[in-house]
Amino acid sequence: MNKVVAKILQNFLVGGALVALALAVGSLVGAVFGGLVAALPIRLAATLLIGGVGEGEQFAFKMAEGSLLTYPGTFAFIAILFVGIPRIGLLKSFAAAIIADAIIILLLFKFAGKI
Repeated sequence: MNKVVAKILQNFLVGGALVALALAVGSLVGAVFGGLVAALPIRLAATLLIGGVGEGEQFAFKMAEGSLLTYPGTFAFIAILFVGIPRIGLLKSFAAAIIADAIIILLLFKFAGKI
């Protein structure tokens, strides 16, 4: 198997397992606890570890740096869903949250000189 395909498959399996874990916790214990598991940095930690082992420490460091710039957008995304879902529904809230998240992240990357 091609090394790139093997890496993609490995990352897909780990990421899928983490999403499945959060959904399972949500189904078994309650949606709030599923959200807690989903919000833990387990996905980020797994990604950084796999990336660092495969590509080196500098790669993991740069990924961590990029991740830090996304957290304000992620907070806005979650806040918009929290406020919007009861008022305008899931799909409209999701669309608004994605747009706000993208704008915030792009602005932060721009101001940080990353793009």
